[in-house]
Amino acid sequence: MSALLELGSKELTALLFVALGVFLIFYDLRAILRELNANKPENSALIVKGIRVFTTSLAIALLSFAILYNNDTLLLFGLIFGIEELYETTLVITALKYSNS
Repeated sequence: MSALLELGSKELTALLFVALGVFLIFYDLRAILRELNANKPENSALIVKGIRVFTTSLAIALLSFAILYNNDTLLLFGLIFGIEELYETTLVITALKYSNS
């Protein structure tokens, strides 16, 4: 516990975001599995939205680890991964929302 008190504000912020990312990953994974078990065709947009939150949470955790360990490569990977997944899932959600079926 005393080790946490000795950390700086950057490290505490990064640890908070790591914890938030991990929590959202497990929470959203449970929601995705619940929607898959419902087996309704109209849930496909909800499943993709769940995948979007999952990948965004993973990107948040990656960015937090990059800040925590001062790793530029991990920071760049987290940014590219997060932006690409947000773009891709937005296109899929839009296609599902405006499809004829």
